[in-house]
Amino acid sequence: MLSVVHNRNEASTRRLLIGYEGKDKFMRKKILLSIFILTLETHLSAGVWPGETWQTASPESQGVDSAKLNQAMSHLASKCGSHGTDQAVVIRNGYMIWKGSDIGNSHNVWSASEAFNYNDYQMALFWDTLFLKVYGAIYDTVDSAVLHPMPTDILQCQDNPTFVASGHACKGSLGVSVRDFARFGLLYLRKGNWKGKQLINAEHATMVVASPLPATLPNSVEELAEVIPGQRTIGRVARVQKQGPHRGSYSWLWWTNGLDRTGQRFYPDAPVDLYGAFGKNGNVMAVIPSLDLVASWSFRNTATVARRNEAFKRLVQAVTDTRVSIVNNRWHINGAVTYPGAKAEGLLMNVRMVNCTFEDLNRPDFDAEANTDEFITRIPDYMAHGVRAFTVKWIKACGFTNVVLEINNEYPHKGLDHRLLRTPEGVAELIRLARRTAPDLFVSASGYGDGRLAEQVTRASDFLLIHFNGTPLDAIPGRIAALKRFGKPIVCNEDVKVGAQGAKAAESCVANGASWGLMLERTNQHFPFTFNGAADDAVVYAKLKELTSP
Repeated sequence: MLSVVHNRNEASTRRLLIGYEGKDKFMRKKILLSIFILTLETHLSAGVWPGETWQTASPESQGVDSAKLNQAMSHLASKCGSHGTDQAVVIRNGYMIWKGSDIGNSHNVWSASEAFNYNDYQMALFWDTLFLKVYGAIYDTVDSAVLHPMPTDILQCQDNPTFVASGHACKGSLGVSVRDFARFGLLYLRKGNWKGKQLINAEHATMVVASPLPATLPNSVEELAEVIPGQRTIGRVARVQKQGPHRGSYSWLWWTNGLDRTGQRFYPDAPVDLYGAFGKNGNVMAVIPSLDLVASWSFRNTATVARRNEAFKRLVQAVTDTRVSIVNNRWHINGAVTYPGAKAEGLLMNVRMVNCTFEDLNRPDFDAEANTDEFITRIPDYMAHGVRAFTVKWIKACGFTNVVLEINNEYPHKGLDHRLLRTPEGVAELIRLARRTAPDLFVSASGYGDGRLAEQVTRASDFLLIHFNGTPLDAIPGRIAALKRFGKPIVCNEDVKVGAQGAKAAESCVANGASWGLMLERTNQHFPFTFNGAADDAVVYAKLKELTSP
């Protein structure tokens, strides 16, 4: 298991890494020595959905600082006039962790006031074609015939969403409360899945929120165009309507956080995987997958990009736990790409440290607490030299979000004698089982030290985990190239090369787009264990620092 660390103090790191809480000592009983048992028993996150009402939880229980969250919402309130933050909700991990006093108010959320190639006549034509022709509804019954039975009843919306929020003059404009709007956000966050049922094809649910227009595509010219005779409008009657820049961020009626033609991020202080529905008058429903966060609000004075950016920035700052994600095959920590501007940007440089949690009841002279303490005190030094992940033993039932799972270490090993543990088909089955059990966890399995993986394992894995212990330096580029066709992040989390050879191996991996991990057998792996930070191997750690520095 790789445990990903971020910029934490020592006490926070201990809690994140080994489940240390307050004055309690090392939680020996929570270490699972059998990876197979882990697969059957882990319950990091089986997916939380609202029922007739949202499940609520304290911000702290979901890795959010309540004081900072309240400060973020107070800042929003200071910008949004007399109604403050009455109509606002924040959802984390499927739980409602913040709510205003009027979250059941159902109202028109409108479309964007300025959007690329947007026109209320076009949108009315699109809506009429879809609901009147494809679904065969009529204006008077579209809610009862389509909107309610197909999505909103299944999502158990509480406040009767409607397509006639502004009366029959604007048929097709959605009226929804912020707490119900957040349900739609959660649906897309879970890639179209709701309580185990795939309501939207996962590929389509991802495509519509992640396919922005090319930044170089020019804006429309705002000239009068031909209109179908009798075509109605869904709102404005002017046939030429002001167009805003798409900023390389306009997907299938969703806004993303893309780059414009100058390389400027749409929301520079928000995670790159943010997307949302941002409507006129400050109606916002935003999703940040890397933080498992949905926020929905209706504040007239947050209609500007700058104010939304500030709101997203403050929400992200309230998140206290470390959360790892994969965006476009690159590693992100708390929504930010790893090592920005460095040769290793988007990679995950790591060290095998499984024995930092070692204990042996047959060695009364061995102090397990001191061993772990020694490692923890060295984490800042390892991090200062570019390390962002450690391979450690799994700690059961702590609800960590800063781990990715290695379901089996070197599955072809002769010491493994069960089909599920040793054969590619069995390991692929284990990976799928782990993903069903903990769908928010990234899962893989490592092969032998030759840098190869069976195709069944590569296709089942979320990322590709390889070992280069027995792989010659000149063979590393070819091994990586053979795995690139699967389009997944490649992570070496075990290589015994040390000194100059280890430095060259790390450099070769980074140059070919793969993460690299050091294993110092005699220092960190064999009893008595030693953790001296970068002094473990000064040459390798100097190279890691070089590769991970901009």
